[in-house]
Amino acid sequence: MASVIRGSDNFDTGTVGKVVQVVESIQSGVISTTATSMTVFGTGASITPTLSTSKILVTITCSLSASTAIQVPVSIFRDATNLTAAGDNGMVEMLISSSSDTKEVTVRKLDAPSTTSAITYKLGVYASSGTVYSGRRGDSTAWNKGSINITLMEILA
Repeated sequence: MASVIRGSDNFDTGTVGKVVQVVESIQSGVISTTATSMTVFGTGASITPTLSTSKILVTITCSLSASTAIQVPVSIFRDATNLTAAGDNGMVEMLISSSSDTKEVTVRKLDAPSTTSAITYKLGVYASSGTVYSGRRGDSTAWNKGSINITLMEILA
């Protein structure tokens, strides 16, 4: 489910820092991966920047668990591009201490996509071993809570 809030198309293009568009996407349900390198996780959220000079503030909050105790690197993708300079190390690494452990994480990135074409931002994760989940605990298929929340804000630059 995605929600879009957009300012009037008659905005003052000379106003740096003005938020002109906000997109929110909430993905619920169970998602999992066994990928051992950084991969897209979930469906993401799309935005079409008004100006090619605009910046996009990307905020992704999610609950993650795993089938075993592991470190879970977390990143942001713009389309197929990992926006983390560290690559597979992610923007942050979460420690999942056991299969009954669930952690919430928020990652943010101020991106400069230099386009007025539609772009999609997604969460990226990988499992060093076992399986990484959103929407359930690693040890319980009955526990179905958590989601991936993505908020995109277009900011004039």
